Amino acid sequence: MAFVHTQGVLLNKQYIPLELSYIDPTNYQYTFLIQSPISYSDAIQQYNNVFPQAIMSTKIGIPYTEVVSFLQDRFTILNKAPFLCKGNSFQPDVLKDAEIPYINVEKICNIPSIRRLEQQFPYIDKRCCPFHKRPGIDKCAHHVVRLWMEFNKSESTKN
Repeated sequence: MAFVHTQGVLLNKQYIPLELSYIDPTNYQYTFLIQSPISYSDAIQQYNNVFPQAIMSTKIGIPYTEVVSFLQDRFTILNKAPFLCKGNSFQPDVLKDAEIPYINVEKICNIPSIRRLEQQFPYIDKRCCPFHKRPGIDKCAHHVVRLWMEFNKSESTKN
């Protein structure tokens, strides 16, 4: 099954997705910076306390419809197997928009918290994430899906 995870910011009680990471059992990985519905100039004027990388994604991101189209294509390639995601964030909304069934990883797979996964797999270094070279950026979507896939591999070798 494929894993999907998003990261974003909350602006005026509206969740703005900034990135979506995807990884599947074939080890095909992709991370999108998503174009925001808020323009770059509006973001600077209205949200001057937001991290610069959040504002920049509004300018350089990929349109949301293209992200949905990519997920639909991968769903077909993977023989229409449900995707895995956390059930309490933006991921289920993206998968619903793509008409892809999903399973909440926290309920069915008993995947530990991100912090526990980082302790279990310390060799997966979040600082090497190509999207977050700055220190102090925590739990990017790309890092999370890599941890989930590593956990999935370790569990499948136990059986």
